Amino acid sequence: MQSKIAYLGPPGTYTEEAAQFYAQSVVSMEKKSEDIFLACMSMEEVVSAVEYKETGFGVLPLENSLEGSVTVTLDLLAASSLSICTEIIRPIEHCLLTKAGDTQPLKKIYSHPQALAQCRHYLAKHCPQAELEPVASTAKASMIVSREGQGKGAIAPARAAAYYNLKIRARGIAENTSNATRFIVVAWHDSPPSAKDKTSIIVGIKDSPGSLYALLGIFAAKKINLTRIASRPARTNIGEYIFFIDFEGHRQQNEIRSVLQRVKEESCYLKILGSYPVYREK
Repeated sequence: MQSKIAYLGPPGTYTEEAAQFYAQSVVSMEKKSEDIFLACMSMEEVVSAVEYKETGFGVLPLENSLEGSVTVTLDLLAASSLSICTEIIRPIEHCLLTKAGDTQPLKKIYSHPQALAQCRHYLAKHCPQAELEPVASTAKASMIVSREGQGKGAIAPARAAAYYNLKIRARGIAENTSNATRFIVVAWHDSPPSAKDKTSIIVGIKDSPGSLYALLGIFAAKKINLTRIASRPARTNIGEYIFFIDFEGHRQQNEIRSVLQRVKEESCYLKILGSYPVYREK
């Protein structure tokens, strides 16, 4: 069970594609059959599957280059005891899928709300008569079109076409072609030091003037590059926030250990989410 990978399903989503990529290109699992994957209906279920050791790993979307942070994932990281062991960055290519043989103008198009928004220019030009129907996921959209048939379309990844017996009517229909999502893999451990690493932490700052400035100054003084900062409500009192910070370096390096000790002293809360290799396209 430990080698299984949980992901936000159903099959045919971008997260499933990231899980497949992780299995084949990152951990090079010899067993490529579907039984190494566990499709979950929510991101909470993904985390629970790893926490209760139904699977060894869980894949979650963390941020999108167009839409920003996935706040549900941030909240789950704050509440869970799991660590980040890997990051994966995957390009997002939206495709228009229809039933095989369907050439008529589309009357209704289904997809996740973000996908519909990212393809609005194409849809306005090529499908002006179509009603746009938001659904829970791109895979759900594909399932509906597969079931309902002619005159219906789905915006989804290309791999969904094979899953749901659909054809690709058009590829790359989003107006921004640089669309990409950063996924993380969570487990009960992070990763050992490599040639180039990143560390993720959550910090709660003290309620005093200049506290955030002082905290960030710790990294600046050691010339440690911050790669991402995001905030979420601390869920205590109005106006209180926690900060998610990614920075270069591994927590086991002496310099990083020293910095983390200073951060702990300067903050009212520190949680180390893990250290892991910086993603590199292979």
